[in-house]
Amino acid sequence: MVNKSCNFVSPRFVFTRWKGIVFFVLLLGVVLLGLQCSFEKPVAPKWDMKLPIPLINKTFTIDELVDKNDFLKLTPEGLLFLEVEEELDPYTIGDKLKVENISENFTSSLGNFKIDSPGSQQANITFVDIYPPIEALNGLTAPVPPFSYEDVEIDLPEFEDFQSVLIDTGTVIVTLHNRLPVPISEGLLVKIYNSATDVIIDSLYFDSAIPPGAADSTSLDLAGKRIPNTLKISLTGSSPGSGGNPVTLNVYEDGIDIEARISDIRAKEAVAKVPDQHFTSADTVALGDSILVTYAKIKEGQINLEITNTLPLGLNLHLILPDFTQSGASLEVNLPISKNQSILHTINLSGYEFQPIQSGDELKIRLSWEADVTGSGDQFVTLRAEDYIKLDVALPRLVFSEVHGILRSIEVTLDTLQKEIDLPEGIEGLQFDAARFTLIINSSINFPLGLNISVIGTNTKNGGSVEVSIVEQITDSDSIVLDETNSNIVELINLAPDELEVSGKVTLGDGVTEARITEDDSINVSVRIESPLSLTFPAQNLKTDVDTLEIDEDAQEEIRERLISGKMRSYLENHFPFGAEVNLYFSAQDTNVFDNPELTIGPLVVSPGNTDPDSGRVQSSVSSEIEFSLTKEDLQVFANPEVYSGIRLEIPGGKVRVYKDDFILVRAKVEIVYHVDPEEMGNDE
Repeated sequence: MVNKSCNFVSPRFVFTRWKGIVFFVLLLGVVLLGLQCSFEKPVAPKWDMKLPIPLINKTFTIDELVDKNDFLKLTPEGLLFLEVEEELDPYTIGDKLKVENISENFTSSLGNFKIDSPGSQQANITFVDIYPPIEALNGLTAPVPPFSYEDVEIDLPEFEDFQSVLIDTGTVIVTLHNRLPVPISEGLLVKIYNSATDVIIDSLYFDSAIPPGAADSTSLDLAGKRIPNTLKISLTGSSPGSGGNPVTLNVYEDGIDIEARISDIRAKEAVAKVPDQHFTSADTVALGDSILVTYAKIKEGQINLEITNTLPLGLNLHLILPDFTQSGASLEVNLPISKNQSILHTINLSGYEFQPIQSGDELKIRLSWEADVTGSGDQFVTLRAEDYIKLDVALPRLVFSEVHGILRSIEVTLDTLQKEIDLPEGIEGLQFDAARFTLIINSSINFPLGLNISVIGTNTKNGGSVEVSIVEQITDSDSIVLDETNSNIVELINLAPDELEVSGKVTLGDGVTEARITEDDSINVSVRIESPLSLTFPAQNLKTDVDTLEIDEDAQEEIRERLISGKMRSYLENHFPFGAEVNLYFSAQDTNVFDNPELTIGPLVVSPGNTDPDSGRVQSSVSSEIEFSLTKEDLQVFANPEVYSGIRLEIPGGKVRVYKDDFILVRAKVEIVYHVDPEEMGNDE
């Protein structure tokens, strides 16, 4: 409170005027005495005077009782209330419309592959090789006796198109042409050997006899057999001879022609001249289930491809992604890949339109690919069914500028708002009976919004905190109002928080509603906390700042030397809805005003103002004038050059409505009575 000083008119001025009058009277008396000696000697008059000393003129307003700031405000009617209003930073959906970290890998093994049919190889076994004793009859016409033969071997010419083949499916057909002059008996056993290792591969039988000049064939399944390019054939059988009939014998030209034809080969492994291969694959890449997209525009994103070719042959990979289109055309890419090579390839998806397929509750990206493998020509290569082409597909980040579809619980975390509230001193004592908390959401998103907002008020002085939670489901723009009937907002306000934190998240979509959303759509959240129109005002014991009263030197002298008596006059006016007690303190030492005063006046009691029974607002003030006598000892404090004063205001508090124009007025003055004696005053000169 601003210090005030009071300067008083010196009573010496009054004394000086009376001295002039006294002198004139004395002079007149001397003249008259000279003229008439019968006059008595004149005597100067004596009298008592009053000197008022104003002490206090102080008005207490609501600003004095509670220091207002940006948070304590007044209604247009002047009613005190608390308001905290803040807006969180706007949240633009932006890259929340995205899918991330999608990856799949696909492996297409070569599998059982084809090789060109190696054709057939032929060999001839002569009569003399089969039955050496017949050499003695060469060139003759003679009967041939019955004979038998065992493991008569002949090497087939080398197959030119492979070195070895592990056959998955394939057949060897062995044909025997009988150029002997005698029949071949049924039951002929043919064994097929690996001529390099002399290991038997398999064997077969001819169940029927083969007459002279005739041929017969039988087949052997080669599945699971490893066939070299060099084969050896052995024959074990018999002949009934010519049956006693003479036959012409040319034993070095007569014989058995053997033909081995391998056909319909699909190999598991081969060292061969491999022809062109072609194989296809159709796959899907599963997306996350947070967005069920029916249509979207891609703002940014890419597909990362890693293609690994373990084949000893080069190939061309043709990749088709029909769910990504640009100008109506599906995304296609052709990638040449060398043998035993791995390549990385990135496809920029910016500007593409996206329409994935839905399979149940899941979105999938279709992907089909064809591999055209270039054959080895005249070169031998080692090829295995386990050789593969591997395709790794990754979508690290796919951001949409626009989405049509269904959102499933996409969470948007709001930036945390932390606000310091500089509540005025004394607010801790205010107890609000009601409160209103308004959460205002402005959203351009036409999806359902799930709110999970936390408002935490903290009083750092006492360590207390109160949390108000808001869990609501809304659509578009809306506002949520909490008050004392549906929340603990009153508890938060009555904590007198000096810190406020608002945080939480907004969940977009309900998994059912289909709508459109763009990257520019945004969510604005603001909060407003308002106090009620009535409150419980705290009981208070307020002390003013110390004021300084400067006492005139003449007034000090009159109080010290000529004081007769004095009294205090006070005027109190109360326009608050509660009563109060006023105590006045005076001291010659500024540090002793409240702790050790030389003069204490009070308590002076003032009644509450006259209030309207319905609104509780004060309609008119209640005033009182109080007068009481002071002793000479009481008044001696004012005989000092400076007197320090202070006021203590005690308010009982209570549930009231306090307005801006409410006040308590305190006025006080001292009236002293002192004796005027001109003779004494003259002696003072």
